[in-house]
Amino acid sequence: MLHGVERFFLGLNLAARNLARHKRRTLQTLAVVAVGLIAVTLLDGFITFQLKGLEHLIIRSGTGTLEAAVSQKAFDEVSLDPFSYLIPQSSAVIKALRRNLAVDDALPAFPFSGVAATGGQTLTLQVLALPTQQARSLLSARTIVSGSDLPDKPSG
Repeated sequence: MLHGVERFFLGLNLAARNLARHKRRTLQTLAVVAVGLIAVTLLDGFITFQLKGLEHLIIRSGTGTLEAAVSQKAFDEVSLDPFSYLIPQSSAVIKALRRNLAVDDALPAFPFSGVAATGGQTLTLQVLALPTQQARSLLSARTIVSGSDLPDKPSG
């Protein structure tokens, strides 16, 4: 009776002999494995590239943001006076954030909500007010290939 170690080496010997006997099939199998590994590596690189692009798109669209306020009450309570929750010396905080390499830009924002009711219909609005020039350059997902953008003020 063969023991475990002897069985292992016997199986290894038979496998090596079988591989040597069927060289063309062995080379085909190795080629398929190599092509498969290359394909999986390329797919991994493509998925990583796409996720990085999605990450930057989320950041540029304004949905991947860090929100900071003086107190937790700014996020939990609805107040008609949002100025009590603003950060004192916000320009120093913005400068410190912009020095961080992981931060593309820091935008001072003023979020607010509103409810409008007309003709039996209710509409809820959530607005995020940003500085115009920074918002236009950072949060626009459009790329104008030819022509020009719409003017800031309507002509007339």
